[in-house]
Amino acid sequence: MDNNQGELRTKQVIIDVSNVETLLQFHQLLKEKLSFPDIYGNNWAAFWDVISRMIELPMKITFIGWGHLYQRFPEDAEIMMSKFEKLNKKYPSEAAEIEYRE
Repeated sequence: MDNNQGELRTKQVIIDVSNVETLLQFHQLLKEKLSFPDIYGNNWAAFWDVISRMIELPMKITFIGWGHLYQRFPEDAEIMMSKFEKLNKKYPSEAAEIEYRE
């Protein structure tokens, strides 16, 4: 990715997960806020496919209410975090800064 393309990336997206009560709701929130395609399958394999091949992530993603989500869905929270870490290592030019706030 050259510098001109980088300038076109969305600077920041804030995702409030403090009221998420189901995994489907969480996946739908990710789909909405990160502009996933309609074919998104609402699972972590589909999440990886979308973030690694189908969309350009914003430069920074901030999750608000992370403690609530992590407490409710610790395994899924860890899976998502690992997918972002994998993406940032595998495709550093397209890396996104991820912030998890209580």
